[in-house]
Amino acid sequence: MKLNNRIAKLVKKAAVIYYMAAFTFSKTYVVKAEGEASEGGGFKSSKLATGTVNLINDLSNWLLILVPSIGLTCALYFFIRKSAANEQEQHQWDKRLKITFGCIVGGTVASAMISTITGYYK
Repeated sequence: MKLNNRIAKLVKKAAVIYYMAAFTFSKTYVVKAEGEASEGGGFKSSKLATGTVNLINDLSNWLLILVPSIGLTCALYFFIRKSAANEQEQHQWDKRLKITFGCIVGGTVASAMISTITGYYK
């Protein structure tokens, strides 16, 4: 049980950090880039604003590739461990597999949402 609690705490911390970073990048910088734009170009067309939007797009594109590939690698490992486990341990591996697939779906959806949101600022 101690291992499951530590894993759950690590997953919660990672999720909080991920969502804080996603919220910060997708809301603060992009909204600031649009909000401070002037008629003559101004901040919206500056290197800082366009570079930040491009950085966010690149990160979300990489996440669309990395999240499923790393998640499926973990799921494969969990399937192998589940096949070698006894009946009591198989329930733990099933639980880990469900969490893994949930993280894959959540990470992919979050990355796609970030790409969609930043796509409106080009």
